[in-house]
Amino acid sequence: MLMLDITFDIVPIYEGKPGFIESTEASFSSTSVLIGKGTQSECVTFTASIDDAFKERQEFLYFDIQNVNNAESGRNIPIRLTIEDMGYTD
Repeated sequence: MLMLDITFDIVPIYEGKPGFIESTEASFSSTSVLIGKGTQSECVTFTASIDDAFKERQEFLYFDIQNVNNAESGRNIPIRLTIEDMGYTD
């Protein structure tokens, strides 16, 4: 079996609605991912600021996986990332 590098892009979908992460509140360490030949995974760090403006317990971010090369994503719907505020108190 011929092994090749797998590449894909993470494409955030910012909703602009209450309860959803805004583009200024979060970032990925990289949105272009390379899983090198012979490896099985790659780590991408997602960083979000603490947003206490509306005392939200959870915020959401949808993102797509696009431009997949040398693999099949198996996804045709956006992925939902849920950010829980574990320090939230009423």
